[in-house]
Amino acid sequence: MSERTLIRAGRLIDVDREEVVHDRVIVVEGDRIADVLTEAPAETSSVSIDLSGHTVLPGLMDTPMGRDATRRRPNRAAAVPFGRQGTGWEVAYACLFLISNESSYVNAHALMVDGGIGVGVMRPGG
Repeated sequence: MSERTLIRAGRLIDVDREEVVHDRVIVVEGDRIADVLTEAPAETSSVSIDLSGHTVLPGLMDTPMGRDATRRRPNRAAAVPFGRQGTGWEVAYACLFLISNESSYVNAHALMVDGGIGVGVMRPGG
């Protein structure tokens, strides 16, 4: 059986229902999300990570909902300094940093993963 990790998240966006859900536990088995629960299971064999003190702020993302928005406004990614929407992997890597030993002194942080759009950085000629 692959390693099982429980990640406590304060708020998540449910892209299928297009709503914010609160206080969820993400169950990761191996390299995939196996489930999202309202509370952690009673077991003790899983690795447990608490991300609820952090906030990850994704910008324009290449997701099904983001692609629908791009179809309605084809030039929407032009405002992003990188000139493109972000990927789910880029958001995932930001979360990995927050749960890694490299962020051991980072606490209650709001991490913008938005290609610079949140601080108003503009591309040359943009």
